[in-house]
Amino acid sequence: MKDMLQQLGIKQLFGGNCDLRGISEKEELCVDDVIHKAIIEVNEEGTEAAAVTAVRMKTTSISARMEPIRFRADHPFVYGIYCGDEPIFFGQYC
Repeated sequence: MKDMLQQLGIKQLFGGNCDLRGISEKEELCVDDVIHKAIIEVNEEGTEAAAVTAVRMKTTSISARMEPIRFRADHPFVYGIYCGDEPIFFGQYC
């Protein structure tokens, strides 16, 4: 989606000159990429739709690199995504 947004004129958001201080007080941020996925399933029982958009951020200043957290999904589990105390999305990995 990054290319489409830039073609629509949203260019400063992706460069080192963006101003996202309202999102984080600690670091200067800009958007690295935007990914969107939508699924629509139609069958005899009806229609089910789901969509998700992810925005990957990066810092515009030099910062210490953190070791990635490794997570092995080798068994079924349930997960939830929250915004503060509000549940946004629940899912399962099988």
